[in-house]
Amino acid sequence: MRPVSVQNEEGEQIAVCDWLRWHQLVFLHVPNEAKRSQAAGHREKLMGLQKGFPDLLVLEPRGRYHGLAIEMKAIGGRVRPEQKEWIEMLKAKGYAASVAYGADHAIALIQEYLKVGEQDE
Repeated sequence: MRPVSVQNEEGEQIAVCDWLRWHQLVFLHVPNEAKRSQAAGHREKLMGLQKGFPDLLVLEPRGRYHGLAIEMKAIGGRVRPEQKEWIEMLKAKGYAASVAYGADHAIALIQEYLKVGEQDE
């Protein structure tokens, strides 16, 4: 399989979402990166948007996990403290959660995640 890396976070995430769609997996994107007016940002917070929450949720339970949360970063990107906190909190709540540096890394994480529990079947 050829690499799908495109070197910016948005493009990397789109490549991952294309892969998820192709494989008919249930997932969603949490739009934390959008620029909003102060009023719109306040409204979004009231509606549950939280700073640092991972970019993608793969809603496919596997083994002991409820789902997989992925914080997408472009290759060489940095993880903010609140993003690290969310990853640790989600792990403590029964989710697999990780940072992916580029589309290829994210797809590899998803493929590994999907294998969880197969040995028990």
